[in-house]
Amino acid sequence: MGGGAGKNRKPGPARSWVQVSTEVKGVTPGRFLQAFGGQPRGFWSFGGNWLAHAGSLHEIEIRAGEEVRGGRFQEVRRRLAGLGPPGGPWRVFGGFAFGDQHEEGREWQGFPSARFVLPRVELEGRGEEGGVLTLRGEGAPGGDAAGVEEELRIRLEGLAATLEGGGGRPGGLSGGGGGGASVHRKGNRDLWLKAVARVLSRIEKGEVEKVVLARSLEVRLPEPVDPDRVALRLWEADPQSRVFLFEPVPGRSLVGAAPEVLAELRRGRLAVTAVAGSAGVGNSPQEREVLGRGLLASEKDLLEHRLCVQDIVTRLRPLARSVEAEAEPRVVAFSTIQHLETRVEGDLDAQRDLLSALETLHPTPAVCGFPRDGALAVLQEEETFPRGWYAGPVGWMDDQGNGVFVPALRSAVGGGREWTLFAGAGIVAGSSPEREWEETRLKFRPVLRALGVDGEGA
Repeated sequence: MGGGAGKNRKPGPARSWVQVSTEVKGVTPGRFLQAFGGQPRGFWSFGGNWLAHAGSLHEIEIRAGEEVRGGRFQEVRRRLAGLGPPGGPWRVFGGFAFGDQHEEGREWQGFPSARFVLPRVELEGRGEEGGVLTLRGEGAPGGDAAGVEEELRIRLEGLAATLEGGGGRPGGLSGGGGGGASVHRKGNRDLWLKAVARVLSRIEKGEVEKVVLARSLEVRLPEPVDPDRVALRLWEADPQSRVFLFEPVPGRSLVGAAPEVLAELRRGRLAVTAVAGSAGVGNSPQEREVLGRGLLASEKDLLEHRLCVQDIVTRLRPLARSVEAEAEPRVVAFSTIQHLETRVEGDLDAQRDLLSALETLHPTPAVCGFPRDGALAVLQEEETFPRGWYAGPVGWMDDQGNGVFVPALRSAVGGGREWTLFAGAGIVAGSSPEREWEETRLKFRPVLRALGVDGEGA
């Protein structure tokens, strides 16, 4: 069920999509993803809810240097219009690079400036109890939709039987990583600490208030590891994260676990979570609680968080009615780190959509800094590697306008034995270079563990 039919097809007559669905029992996301190895795949989860998809019925790609009208977000909107009117039905998965000028380099092959996939098959579920399996096809213009639907239903019954019977590659989360992995920092530790010190100097001079400085690691494993297993390990370890896997080209994957939501739209209601300010989790529930209380009392972390909330509220007000932010932040704990979180919501204006919100909000102070233009200029000078899709918006949206996007944080790109990991730290007045280094170590740890590597390595 693979293939890339319909890649970048220009908008024309309304498309005719036909889809059929059935419930399946006992089909885990792991079994589903393993059954479609060698095809475009993806996985998206929050808590017990998840979506897995495979195959490619239609693709949208925007590459560096390509002429687009009004920018890449508007160009994606224009090309989505070619998928047909509401009730298509369709749901596309993908995302955007962090910056407008991104070019595919060695690490980012398969990840252009923007890329979205309309999958042939999806499985939506909760926990590991199965879910709803959907198969999609394209009807011929003016053709026999009933005939296409009947053909799809026959194929769906066979696919459901195969998956429920345990077809596909063996399950389990073992394999890959382990002893013998080599981990290499891209950039010297002392140089990174000096870069943080220079950023702090610029903050002191009033040039910027916050800069999110990132670093990366190169990991070479003794054995290949499948990206679906990396994603499922992240989900298992941190179900409260927004876990994502996007494998648009077999063997080239982006996987990670974001702590926040960049934009989620449900029936016109927009929700964003501002996440900034960090602390460790300690070695016991008691230590976690003490560190969490310290985070709520930290002047430095509250400043960092307040900048993020204020920027989100300011940017949303032209797009939405009655934008509201929670009065006080809460502490949210993940497997290796805790953050301050504030939820911001509003009713999106009728003439706006999810892409409007993404274009307005990205990049937030949580992934870039504040003010935005000044922070971007500092990043261009101080970061020694291209961000690619790191910290860019990834997620899904459907023909009804609903969807959710997160920044691609705590992430890795690659495949097989070779992976590159990314993590950043928010630098504000009062930041300590050594503490920020340790914060990035905490942020690397979940993906390293998912790859089967203990610690950052020597």
